[in-house]
Amino acid sequence: MCSSVSGHYIWQSVSDDLQSTSLMFSEKAGTAGAKYFLQSLQDKLTISAQSAKEGSVAIEIPFSEKGVGAVNGEFYADIPSALSRPYALESFCPYGIFTEAGPTSLLQYYTSAPQITTPNDWFPVQDMLKNKFEVTLRDPYMSKESDLVSVGVKRMGNGVSADECPSGEDSVDGKACILAVVRFDGELHDLAVNVTTFDAIGETISTVECESVCILKVPMSGSVFAAVQYKEMNPGNFEGTDYEYVDHWATTYTVVKRD
Repeated sequence: MCSSVSGHYIWQSVSDDLQSTSLMFSEKAGTAGAKYFLQSLQDKLTISAQSAKEGSVAIEIPFSEKGVGAVNGEFYADIPSALSRPYALESFCPYGIFTEAGPTSLLQYYTSAPQITTPNDWFPVQDMLKNKFEVTLRDPYMSKESDLVSVGVKRMGNGVSADECPSGEDSVDGKACILAVVRFDGELHDLAVNVTTFDAIGETISTVECESVCILKVPMSGSVFAAVQYKEMNPGNFEGTDYEYVDHWATTYTVVKRD
């Protein structure tokens, strides 16, 4: 089921010095939301990381709340000094039953902010990502490599993705061409969803229909966020309450460096 991005997401970013990560709950990408919303997430949220080194294990990263201005706030965590790139970094928040907008759903939030040094890092790093639903942004040209396989994926499905760049082009109209990759249960997602990208200040770049893999145009340098929603029509019961479907809301974060 294809749907547009609207509503609150959890957004994750990493500091420029790579020493900390922040999580924000708001409608605008990368922007801190109202402090009172954080109370409903704090006991459910987990932040985890795993090195791409052979034999590594996932670690849970402790976090705390940090005020942003008078009324807003975010979650903040120090990245362990022993963790060196490349590594997987993600969070998961099983929000629970949601009934405010139509049929009862089970709402789940996911974020990812993997730290990559070369396109080939995606092979081990994507195996470390454990969230049920995910979107990642991958730049095959960050080290002048152009093969899609170099970022761990190949095009699949019926080709419904509305690519913003021709395949094989590293840039178009002064914009960098990168890949959005959507996976469900660790596999490429074979249903069409909308991937919306945002710049460093949360302004929308574009919304593109994507089947597993699509090619997007983004600024040549700077932070880029992406968000995607998927309604899994799989009814069940959560803590004694029946729900009609699972509502998956996922975001990701990367820094493009072409300049």
